[in-house]
Amino acid sequence: MLIEDHQLYRILGAVPGPAILIRQGAIVFGNAAARALIHPHITRCPPGELLPPELLGEEAAGAETTVTINGEELSATVMDTGEGRLILLTTDPPVRDMAVSLTDAVNLATRNELALYDVSLQAISDMARERSDLATIQHATLLRRSAHRLTHAADNRDRLFRTKMMADPVVTDLPREVGELIGAVNTVLEPGRRPIVVENRMTANPLCRVDQGLIMTAILELLSNSLKFTAQEGEIRVILSKSGASAYITVTDQGCGVPADQLSGIFSAYRRRPDVRSYGWGQGMGLGVVQRIMAAHGGAAIFESSQGHGSTVKLSLPSQNVPPDAKPFHRYPENMNEIVLTALSDALPASSFGPISQE
Repeated sequence: MLIEDHQLYRILGAVPGPAILIRQGAIVFGNAAARALIHPHITRCPPGELLPPELLGEEAAGAETTVTINGEELSATVMDTGEGRLILLTTDPPVRDMAVSLTDAVNLATRNELALYDVSLQAISDMARERSDLATIQHATLLRRSAHRLTHAADNRDRLFRTKMMADPVVTDLPREVGELIGAVNTVLEPGRRPIVVENRMTANPLCRVDQGLIMTAILELLSNSLKFTAQEGEIRVILSKSGASAYITVTDQGCGVPADQLSGIFSAYRRRPDVRSYGWGQGMGLGVVQRIMAAHGGAAIFESSQGHGSTVKLSLPSQNVPPDAKPFHRYPENMNEIVLTALSDALPASSFGPISQE
């Protein structure tokens, strides 16, 4: 058994309630509660023999539903992740409160993998120092820096999910703030990547009332997805517009898109493409964070995608009747570069995390 699997199973074993992990059509783990409720040899039986079909179909991913197993009515949360399909069962609704334990397992498994990665890189670096191999030391340092930011980004997203999100809107010149943010993003993109374009259609009055920090976080989360799933030559565009009393921020890309059968529950926490590792790291939390940020503003996020043709996410911000002569608040963070690097750490190559130095 891989050490990452051992750690993941240990975490799942501590989940209060039945927890089941399915990979490649087979049950590979069921904790003690699952074995007691469903079958003592749960991993020896095909999923279809033990679990109702509503937990196994593609449409189940990201869903919270009620099922009956062995005569007992249970609430269920189903999540497709890079680790497989995770199913949490409980007799005590709402499921979401209980699901925190299970989603923690996915998050912690990612952290464990990063920690092992970091230890390995440190060992490589130590051996290289013994040989005075500067090039290897520098490369390992760069990779470790990338891993550290990935862990930091995971912690930030986790915090946004666990705290009650409250927006503190201020009058904002949205094109200016977004333009500066995208300018910072473009400076850290790998050579050869097409720069992100900002299109300002707010010609009459660019002022809005938004929580600048939260809105910038939402945009960075969307850009992280676009960068991961869009080829270097593909276009990523951020469009700012107004219609009536509402303002809109639209992020569109020419990426691989999302298959129609994976669109259901796209904003669910820890919802990841099965092939996410082919495109880079990912926790499946980004779109969920965006949805929470928009809800805190009284707005909404709308996701549209076509496989092979890219994705579009439109953020709507209601009630933007700000007088044209209002004075906007502006504060460019001194650590903007670090904010961008951390937020995009799962979408950028290690070469973006320079300058290289020995550590």
